[in-house]
Amino acid sequence: MTPMTTPTLVLPVTFDLIGLFCNDIDTRLVAKQLKNRLQEQIKLIAQTIIVDKATNDQDIHSVSFFHFNLPNQHVPITIPYPYLPLSTDTSIIPSPLPDSSLLSLRTKLHQTFCLPTNRPFLRKTNRQWSPWKQETRLFDPHVSLNLTEGGEGLALVNGSYLYYHYMQEKFNDKGWGCAYRSLQTIWSWFRCQGYTDVPVPTHREIQETLVDCGDKE
Repeated sequence: MTPMTTPTLVLPVTFDLIGLFCNDIDTRLVAKQLKNRLQEQIKLIAQTIIVDKATNDQDIHSVSFFHFNLPNQHVPITIPYPYLPLSTDTSIIPSPLPDSSLLSLRTKLHQTFCLPTNRPFLRKTNRQWSPWKQETRLFDPHVSLNLTEGGEGLALVNGSYLYYHYMQEKFNDKGWGCAYRSLQTIWSWFRCQGYTDVPVPTHREIQETLVDCGDKE
């Protein structure tokens, strides 16, 4: 007789804990609070593993945790987002669902937290430690500037951005790259606000686009 084999299902589990503490708090209390956060996430993982009994193949989803800072909220919120269905093929690396597949879930979350629906707050690119926040470029440089008297006016920006300027990354665009750098700065604003996760285009990519649309040869 051929022994029966049980299919193996790899269930990725990622924990991401966050806690806010005073500087003089007892370290034992810190450990206790983090332990409680870990237990909460384990319970959430157990609750969000979805088994679809309507199909012959059971679809099982793991989750990944993301922290978000919402307007007028002093404490970040933590939201579990599901992965793509897991496979018994252990060579397939599980990956999170794309933001486009989470629209209905995010819409419900916007309603729950009374968030406007005309801008993103809960996309993965909005998370507290999003990759764009690790950039080496200047970040919101206007915040640290002092106002001067006699200026022509004051313009405000709502949201964060990265500052692109001449000669950055040792690329010599002095005298001709102002429009390119301005576009890159504006593009970074859309990335920082979570409207897109498309990388900021390079000079070459911008020039190729201008050629494709017939603006340049």
